Amino acid sequence: MRNAFTFAALLIAAACSSGTQLSQNAAHIPEPEITIISRSDLTNVPTVASGVAANFEFRIMNQADIPITLRRIDLDTLGGGGIAIQAKNRPYNIVIEPHTSQSAEFVTTAYINDPSNYSGRSPIQIRAVALFDSSAGSLQKIVQQQVRPEGSD
Repeated sequence: MRNAFTFAALLIAAACSSGTQLSQNAAHIPEPEITIISRSDLTNVPTVASGVAANFEFRIMNQADIPITLRRIDLDTLGGGGIAIQAKNRPYNIVIEPHTSQSAEFVTTAYINDPSNYSGRSPIQIRAVALFDSSAGSLQKIVQQQVRPEGSD
């Protein structure tokens, strides 16, 4: 019984110390601005059970006074649109200098949610999580955005 109590206390102490380490590594800098742009015309997606390549551009504006490095993007769609995007993540190593903009290309697969009721023009509801590193620590930016299916700028 005493050993179980000691073990539980050690687990709690370890959990608390690892949480403190993570919060010390979080960057306290302005978040980057991210805009997602479709580079594919997804209005002509086949209405059968097949997918097509969906190309997206992530335009990232570094608002900080130090360089940030894009390390990873996790992409998924939120419900409600006519087109679903296959959830994927991509590693990157893109350095974005202070107060400048840089693009990252992201390719995944698009599918029709309901082929019998496909309108072809409804926006795609995208959720992306971008992970960055900097000399001030790590940073995570979550973006939820409607993207036009016909490709735009």
